[in-house]
Amino acid sequence: MKTLVLGRQYIAKSEDIIKGFQDLGHTVHYLLFPSLQYPQNYYSTHTGNIDISVYKSKLSYYWGHYNKVKKILLNSKQFDTDYDYILAIDWLEASIALSLKRYYPKAKIIYYAYDYYFYNNIFSSRYLINRIEKLAYIRADIVWAVNKQIIQEHQNKNLNRVQVFTVPLGIKSKNLPEYEPNPKQFLFMGNFKEGHNLRLLVKTFAKLPADYHLHLIGQGNLYAEIQQLILDSQVNNITLYGFQTEQETIDIISKNQISYGLALYENTPEILCADPGKIKDYLSLNLPVITTDNHSMSRDIQDYNLGIILENINSELDKQIINLNSQDVEFIKSNIQNYIQNHSYKISLDKALDTI
Repeated sequence: MKTLVLGRQYIAKSEDIIKGFQDLGHTVHYLLFPSLQYPQNYYSTHTGNIDISVYKSKLSYYWGHYNKVKKILLNSKQFDTDYDYILAIDWLEASIALSLKRYYPKAKIIYYAYDYYFYNNIFSSRYLINRIEKLAYIRADIVWAVNKQIIQEHQNKNLNRVQVFTVPLGIKSKNLPEYEPNPKQFLFMGNFKEGHNLRLLVKTFAKLPADYHLHLIGQGNLYAEIQQLILDSQVNNITLYGFQTEQETIDIISKNQISYGLALYENTPEILCADPGKIKDYLSLNLPVITTDNHSMSRDIQDYNLGIILENINSELDKQIINLNSQDVEFIKSNIQNYIQNHSYKISLDKALDTI
């Protein structure tokens, strides 16, 4: 089997999906283009990187990358025309794949729906995304959704598909050095945006004793605000790192003996439709997860004992953190390893391809 994967770097675990197809014996070609959230300015392909200019706004980003990717696929000798599958991760990639369908007569286009795009008014960029995503959902040969709620949202709009399947994000275990976890060391890793309770985390750790430490890794729209909030708090137990590579993140975790990953989600329509990648990132790093009960991974965290569910994070969160049972960390870590073995991308993709 030969598969072309279209995705974005660091988004929707594109790199891990590629590895999952390779583990199944597929010949995989891929083209991953940049996200506005992360500091790189190249397309990553299966034979190397292609330099580009950095787009400054969402609209120029979408339109510029749409045209750039089409040009690369049609003109570069790195890519073929006899793919069995084209996996398009998210709506922009799906629109590109569908616009080029005539050049790949053999390929089945799989739209991997990573989000459902709610919008408040027709003048927002999310309205445009919602319209394009709807077309991708209708026109793709096969739809994979990370969450049953995405399928339900489309059904609520009278969009019913025969070949639509739930394919959660897989987990790829990372190689970490051995270290003794310190139960007072915590990590937030991900996009600095609304919905992740970043302000609450900073304010909470500013009230905790000095030996409780919060490590913040990532970038996003709220980065400057969070940076200023830390400065205003005048504390030394919150460290802001910005964007870090996978190896740099592993080094931070092991050096600081981090025990827990934090994923405290606000109640939004978006989180109901998500398969929280942040949580699976923590699990891949063998970190017990402290999270809320309002997303699709909550049940698994509880049933498989992969972390701790906080029912009310707006009530004395600092005391809840102090009262965590540090004896549970090693036991939870062993549960995580067992869970990962049964939730790899090789397993999830194999099951998904069997349905086609």
